[in-house]
Amino acid sequence: MIEHLNIWSFYLTDPDETAALSTTAIYTDALVPMTIVGVAAAPLEDDASATLDINGGSSAITGIDVSDKDVPGTWKSTHLGGTKRACDGFGRCNLEF
Repeated sequence: MIEHLNIWSFYLTDPDETAALSTTAIYTDALVPMTIVGVAAAPLEDDASATLDINGGSSAITGIDVSDKDVPGTWKSTHLGGTKRACDGFGRCNLEF
């Protein structure tokens, strides 16, 4: 088996400039089996109730606090010194952010 480390960066913007994104902001395809070991995200403007969910296949990462533009919300597996279990099951599916 060949393993690759891929870093995906997404820049999500609100077309209405209301500092609030819709329920589903972006879809992308994961064409190969994928395990997520870390996520970091922050808004351009503070949004007191903003959270980030990543859904796809049989897996989900939910409730990442991304409300403070100066303090990125993070989700880290033990691989990166966090407390979460690496999240697999994202392979060959449509990812929803």
